[in-house]
Amino acid sequence: MPVRVYKFERDVATDFLAPGQSVSPAASEALIAAINGQLTIRYEVLTEANNPRPIIAVIFADPFCRQHFDSLIEATLVLNGVRAREVRELEPHASLEVGRLRKVGSANDSQTGCVPHVA
Repeated sequence: MPVRVYKFERDVATDFLAPGQSVSPAASEALIAAINGQLTIRYEVLTEANNPRPIIAVIFADPFCRQHFDSLIEATLVLNGVRAREVRELEPHASLEVGRLRKVGSANDSQTGCVPHVA
């Protein structure tokens, strides 16, 4: 199960966030948009909601799901005024720890596999 950990921050180049607006909700909105309804992609916010550089783990059912997400994430980040300051791929053995994370960003487990994005 591929896992990627992002560290987000305000994107001053786009200047879409209001001065007092928190980065964490904007980053979550960007992730939800990039997940695009796929039930096999999940995310978990690992820092407090008011953290100016939130850390969020994204869990993919398989590499195809990660590819689907990758095709959308950059555009959704720009639209939400945030950028990924740091991105890390977790080692395969580290993904075993993901079972402890709460299931967030997905409605249920009734469907498996990502649906190809049709442009």
